[in-house]
Amino acid sequence: MTEQPQYYQPPEQHDHHIRNMVIALALFFGSVVIVLALVIYHAHYLASLLPFSVEKQFVKPY
Repeated sequence: MTEQPQYYQPPEQHDHHIRNMVIALALFFGSVVIVLALVIYHAHYLASLLPFSVEKQFVKPY
């Protein structure tokens, strides 16, 4: 009884699938970071568009 153990063999397309998944996740999280950065950068403008915003109560000095 000297049978060799049978180890798991990944499918042929396994590496290609992992590569596509990593690329998709990198694009997704990269776009999330870009959207968050744009929202933070334009927060002063977006705050004035909110209903009941405190920004609407301030009198501009000019």
